[in-house]
Amino acid sequence: MRGLEMTPRFEAFAWDGPVFHALNRDLGPAVDALVRFCAGPASAISCGGLLLAYCIWRWRGRATPIILAAVLAIVCTDLVGARLLKPGMARMRPCYSLPAGSFRQVIPIARSGSLPSQHAANWFAAVTPVVIAAPPTAVVLVPLAVVVGLSRVVAGVHWPSDVLVGSLLGVVMGVLATLAVRGLRRWRRRSAELAPRPG
Repeated sequence: MRGLEMTPRFEAFAWDGPVFHALNRDLGPAVDALVRFCAGPASAISCGGLLLAYCIWRWRGRATPIILAAVLAIVCTDLVGARLLKPGMARMRPCYSLPAGSFRQVIPIARSGSLPSQHAANWFAAVTPVVIAAPPTAVVLVPLAVVVGLSRVVAGVHWPSDVLVGSLLGVVMGVLATLAVRGLRRWRRRSAELAPRPG
C-alpha cells in the first residue's frame, strides 16, 4: 500500500546506500520467514510475553516497576517516534525512493516516514529497563533487539540509519522511563515517611 505522496525533508546518509545493499539481499527462505515474523504482531506478543514471564519469575513482586518502566518507555517512544520524528523528518523509505529492481522488498509497508524505525525503537525501549535491572540479560536481549532492527533493512523498508536512530531513541526512552519510575517510587516512600501517624 503506497499511501500518500511524501516530500522528503531529510535524505538518507551517504553510508546508508552501501550498508543497505549489503544487507538487503536474498539470504534464503529461513531469513525471509524470520523477517516476516519480526514484522508482524506475533513477534511482539510472543517475545513480550516471554519477557513479562521472565520479569515475574526473576523478581516476583518486585517486577512491577521494571514492567511499568518498559511499558512507559514503549509508549513514549511511540509518541516521539511516530508522532514527531517520522512526520517531522519525512524521510522516504528505501522501497519508495530507490529505483525499481535495485532493492528487494520482503514485506508490504505503508508510505509513512522512514526515520526512525519504530520496530527498533520499541524493542530497545522494552528491553532497556530489564537490562538495567539485570545487566547479564543484555547478552540475550540486546542481540534480539538488534536482529529485529536489522530485519527491517533486510526487508527493504528501512535505511540502516533509521534502525540506528530508532535503537538510540529506544535506549534513551528506556533509561528515562526507568529513572522516572525509580524517582516516583522514592517520592512515594518519602511521602509515606513524612505523613503524620494516626493517633
